[in-house]
Amino acid sequence: MLPYFYQFRETVNKINDSSLSNVLVDSKERMLDFYQETCDVVPQVRSSREVK
Repeated sequence: MLPYFYQFRETVNKINDSSLSNVLVDSKERMLDFYQETCDVVPQVRSSREVK
């Protein structure tokens, strides 16, 4: 028997399934909302410590 988290893995990629387009849009919106709520400010100038 597979571990619990493997029992629900995706086996068919349905990203381009038009009948699920609303799910895709909702998922993207939720992801963007999360990024907006949890993100830090992105610096305009790179740090001198950064590898170039």
